[in-house]
Amino acid sequence: MKLPGVFSKILGRKKPEEVPSIDKDVVLNLAPIRNPAITWRRYKSGEVALVVSIRKKGLMARKDRSEREKKIILDKIGSYVWTLCDGEHTFKEIVDALVENYKLHRREAEISLAKYLDVLSKKGVISFMPNKLSLLKEEKPES
Repeated sequence: MKLPGVFSKILGRKKPEEVPSIDKDVVLNLAPIRNPAITWRRYKSGEVALVVSIRKKGLMARKDRSEREKKIILDKIGSYVWTLCDGEHTFKEIVDALVENYKLHRREAEISLAKYLDVLSKKGVISFMPNKLSLLKEEKPES
């Protein structure tokens, strides 16, 4: 007898929820923006280092509320993408820049960038906002 969901309730795990699909045009017009709470620095080599605060989790977090800092050094392409995550450049513009500067195929650049930005987003280092130009287009009344 199969008991789906029973163990997930006991262990406190949630069932994976269905993620709504988003239109590709919407994604292409999103502009990644850096978290202003993240300190970062560019080295002479062109690499970027991020300084991220890490809080303890679980029972130890209740006793010790101190934070640690972790330095993350981005590679050459990751550093380049980081500098473009300014809220002005859209996903599509960053893909175009990767295709041109690193001679990648468009699909390869789209997939790699999507995965990379997803990782940064899950770590709370970046978020996404609609591009200002796409918002202006939506506000214009059709005649």
